[in-house]
Amino acid sequence: MNIQNKLNEIKASPNVGTNEQEIRFVGGLVVLLASAATASVILMVVGVYLLATAYLRWCPGYSKLGKNTCEEGKNVGAREQNIRYGIGALVVLAAAAYGSVILLIVGAIIADTAHIRWCPAYYKLGKNTYAADK
Repeated sequence: MNIQNKLNEIKASPNVGTNEQEIRFVGGLVVLLASAATASVILMVVGVYLLATAYLRWCPGYSKLGKNTCEEGKNVGAREQNIRYGIGALVVLAAAAYGSVILLIVGAIIADTAHIRWCPAYYKLGKNTYAADK
C-alpha cells in the first residue's frame, strides 16, 4: 500500500471541538512548562502533541476511532463550576506546596473545565449539569 492511500484512509477533517481545543491548549502549555522544569523529553512530546492537535482541531487517534467532539455544548452547571474552580485552586496550591508537576497539571485541567463549562468525562458519559441551570 502506498503512502497516498494511507493518507486517504485518515480523514483530516476537524474532529476536536472548541471546548476540547481550549483544554488541549492549556494542558499542552502546562505540560510544556513542566517539561522545561523537569527536562523531560516525554513531557515535551506530549505537550507538543496536545498543542498541535488543538491548533489543527484534528486528532489522528480520534480519526482512527471515529470519534468527533465538534458538536458538543456546555455540560457543567453553575454550582458545579464554582466547585471545580475551588478544587482546581486547592490542587494548584498543593502542587506549589509539594513541588508536584502532576498536581499542577491536574489542577489546571480542573480549573479549565470550570472556565469553559465543559468536561470531557461528562461528554463521554452523557452527563449534563448545565441543562439544570436553564
